[in-house]
Amino acid sequence: MSNNPYNQAKTTGELTKQVASALIDRRLRLTTAESCTGGSLAGSAVRGADTAAFYDIGLITFSDRAKQQLLDVNASTLGEI
Repeated sequence: MSNNPYNQAKTTGELTKQVASALIDRRLRLTTAESCTGGSLAGSAVRGADTAAFYDIGLITFSDRAKQQLLDVNASTLGEI
């Protein structure tokens, strides 16, 4: 996967494999925090066999209280959305 922001992956699965490979090659780990997506991003990321090599933590937070406590999101930021 290059640093080019445009990608020719035809499916989410193809893109996920490319991202996983890039993270593994760079010895980086992925952490996700989701709300309205309900874990869809994390679900896509963990479908591959090599998930443990790059995926660390996934959080799904719906309430403002959870976003503030777990993700350290400012109340003023939540009021803007």
